[in-house]
Amino acid sequence: GECLEARVLRNGEEMACQLQLCDPSPLVPTRTSSEESGILDYAILGGLVFRILSEPYLEDTFGEEWSTKTCFGLSEIYHSGRRQFADEQVVVLSSVLAHTVNL
Repeated sequence: GECLEARVLRNGEEMACQLQLCDPSPLVPTRTSSEESGILDYAILGGLVFRILSEPYLEDTFGEEWSTKTCFGLSEIYHSGRRQFADEQVVVLSSVLAHTVNL
């Protein structure tokens, strides 16, 4: 990332310092690495299908105008969420398949 020269006031004295900036890491990616390769990341557990929340998922589920629709709070997570750690992801229950454990 780029460096930012800053001046701070510490103990009544002005000090110069450099801050290294990093790219923002959104909580909801525009594409996951598996989506770029054409493979979807998902898990099926007892008929419950879980997927990583991503922009393509929102488009597929709610249509191209998903950002202007009410998406049950998902659009708010997309627009305001930032990762706390590198591999943090939002996982959603995308569908329920017929299975004896969930009938």
